[in-house]
Amino acid sequence: MRILICEDDPLQLDWLVCRLKDEDTFVQTAQQGDQAFAQWQSGRPWDFVLTDFCFLPGDKIKNGLELVRAICGFDPSQRIIVQTGDRNLLVPPRVKLLRKPYSFGRLVRTMQGMQALAPLPLFRGTKPAGAKDKQGKQGLTGS
Repeated sequence: MRILICEDDPLQLDWLVCRLKDEDTFVQTAQQGDQAFAQWQSGRPWDFVLTDFCFLPGDKIKNGLELVRAICGFDPSQRIIVQTGDRNLLVPPRVKLLRKPYSFGRLVRTMQGMQALAPLPLFRGTKPAGAKDKQGKQGLTGS
């Protein structure tokens, strides 16, 4: 899987990159909007784009919603997740919102939910939340 992350908080970015790379996921990062959009264009296709709402503003793209608009102008089917601590932020219907703080399990479940629109291989060893394995253990629930 290939994920582009736009995040300017080094702690949040390190946490995401470490957890995703543990899952054998290719991760590319950007700290501001113009850089993220250029990487999105040159690195396509991306399975997911994960962007913060507030990041270092670029000349053209000042926040996560402007990045969403730019990407969706080229590819409306791109899976995008916006993360934010802002409790009042609204996003377009096809875009998912994760309110900070969130667990890695919640990120995975959000991605799994977006998969239903167009399935793709997700993380090794994960199964849909609520699914049970041969031993009767339940799937990822938010750890």
